[in-house]
Amino acid sequence: MIFKYVLRSLRSRLWEALSLAATVFLCLALFLAIHGMIAQRQAELDGVYQNTEIACVVTDATGNIRNGLSIPGEYLSLFHEGGALHDHVKGIACHATASFLLLGEERIPLNLLNTPDAVPLFAENPITYFDGYGDADLVGEDVVAIIPENLTSYVTTDGMLTLSFPPRGESSMTVRVIGTYSSDVSAIYLSLDAGQKLLEGSVNKVTLSTLSFRVADNRKLNETKMALGEYFVAADPINQGSLRFGLWMDDAAFVDTVMVLERSIALFVLFRTVLWVLSLCVCFLVIFLIVRRRRAELAIMRSMGCSTFLLYGQILCEMTFCFVLGALIASLATSATTMLPGDETVNVIGILLGGCLIGTAGSVTAVISGDIMKILKGKE
Repeated sequence: MIFKYVLRSLRSRLWEALSLAATVFLCLALFLAIHGMIAQRQAELDGVYQNTEIACVVTDATGNIRNGLSIPGEYLSLFHEGGALHDHVKGIACHATASFLLLGEERIPLNLLNTPDAVPLFAENPITYFDGYGDADLVGEDVVAIIPENLTSYVTTDGMLTLSFPPRGESSMTVRVIGTYSSDVSAIYLSLDAGQKLLEGSVNKVTLSTLSFRVADNRKLNETKMALGEYFVAADPINQGSLRFGLWMDDAAFVDTVMVLERSIALFVLFRTVLWVLSLCVCFLVIFLIVRRRRAELAIMRSMGCSTFLLYGQILCEMTFCFVLGALIASLATSATTMLPGDETVNVIGILLGGCLIGTAGSVTAVISGDIMKILKGKE
């Protein structure tokens, strides 16, 4: 029965119904558009956090020297599991050197590497890899090495080479040779992990000439800076004469981008809050004016014995229909631009609908709470 009255009432008050639907459409369209902008900016911010690589390079205290440093090998323990910096950094790249005995008393320098980017760039003496090998294999799981051509006589027929640590050669390791290079300097290149196994218990014999890494979690950048600050100083010319090692961190562009995005999100959130309040106020006003124009009709229905439940039910159903019509058009119109998940759109519409229903109930209460006879006399 109540739905029949609702349909009749909407047909007889078509313009009022359309005005409420249009109000809801405009409010929701603006609100969903701003909500979508916030979601887009948040996605951009998440992308910056996840995809930006913040490079850190160890230098001298002034930041002028990045190569040929004499960093004690103990620094490597900081990055190992359980080390103070293990959870803060990733992608460690370094050149480390040590001396080994190789099939005799001749001392051969050793370079330790642990990323393909750390493989030395032999501009004048390029690496000649054996078939099936490349830079990535030098830092893979297999224990492999690159040697100068003048040391190939020490390689066995099956491509293996034995390295031993001086002075007495108690610690030794057999490695597979995957390439050679032409040079007067007899240095062997070995992966860092393999070299550390060979040097286990003798890490103090290793000297790092270069060391770089990346921040593990950009969201914890401040924590990472504090942890790094315990062992390195910020590279700056004012540190002239300092014996500590400096650290250059390429985070300026990242910090600026994050700051811009966070400010943009905060501004849009403020706009959304203001629009939310204005939308509720406008919808309340429109609903109250529509209900107030029907005070005589509602008074007559009450005088004819209509229950309060019927009055509330009819008005609420009418307003809900108009709201749903406006909300449906608004969600369809903005879906292509906001790209909000369906549950978020439903939440936004549901909250505004709840507010409108509360406003409708309040308007009906305010209108029908007056004296019926006075309302009717005023009509006459």
